[in-house]
Amino acid sequence: GLKSLFLTSMKVYDNNSDDDDDDCDHYDGSSYGALIRVDHMNDSKGYRKWLRKTSEETGCFLLMKQCYPNNDFTTKRPFIVVVIVSKEEDAKVKSFLKRWRTSRVDVDSKGKACLERKMSVLIELSQLNNNTFDDEINSFWKDSKAEEKINVSFEQLLHLIETIGGDDWK
Repeated sequence: GLKSLFLTSMKVYDNNSDDDDDDCDHYDGSSYGALIRVDHMNDSKGYRKWLRKTSEETGCFLLMKQCYPNNDFTTKRPFIVVVIVSKEEDAKVKSFLKRWRTSRVDVDSKGKACLERKMSVLIELSQLNNNTFDDEINSFWKDSKAEEKINVSFEQLLHLIETIGGDDWK
C-alpha cells in the first residue's frame, strides 16, 4: 500500500516479509528521536549536505527546518531546528549525534573547517507520538531534504514539532 511505498522511498525495507501489501505491519509504533537547535550555519549548504549524508549512512529520518523571527527574512540568523528520528533503535540516533559532535560540519569566519560547538539537544525521547510516520506528516518527511522547503513559519514549525514528538515536545 501507500505506507509500503513511502517506507521504500525512505530506504526502510522489510526483508523478512511476504510480497503482500502489508509489508510494514510489523512496525509496532515505537521510535526514538532527538530535537536539536543549531545556533548558526556559516556554510549552510555544506552543513545541510553533511546532515543529509549522515542521516542516510546511519539510517535515520532527518527533518531540517528554519524560521525567522516575525517572518522577517532580512534577519541575519534564523532559528534552526533539526529533528532526527529512528524507528525502534535509539543507537542510530545516538550514533548520528556522536558523529555530529566529532565531525567538521561547518566553517568559521575565516573559512576553516570546524566542529559544531553551539548545537543544543533540546530533548531526546524514546516514545514519540504514535502518528510520527502516519499519512498526515509523510509529506514533511518526503520534503525534509528539499532545499526550497527548509523555511517555515514559526507556527508551522511548532505544529511539526508537536506532531512528531507529541505532548512531550510541546
